[in-house]
Amino acid sequence: MSVFTGIYEEVYTSDHFRVTVTMYAHREHTRLLVTEISIATDGLQGSLRIPLKVNKGNDSDSVTLTSGQSDITAARLW
Repeated sequence: MSVFTGIYEEVYTSDHFRVTVTMYAHREHTRLLVTEISIATDGLQGSLRIPLKVNKGNDSDSVTLTSGQSDITAARLW
């Protein structure tokens, strides 16, 4: 974790891809912890499937999690 920026980052790499998980507190919504997942590939591996487990927490009237198609070419949200 960078104490200067307040950002925690984990990086996982292999021969054909790099996954970066970044976590930080939202500036305006002070009770919100943001988690970003960034995936980069070299394009040589073919399809890359990364199973994610979503812990949605308690039911909420303000947030609805749904499955769907990503707007990223050749990527799908499971």
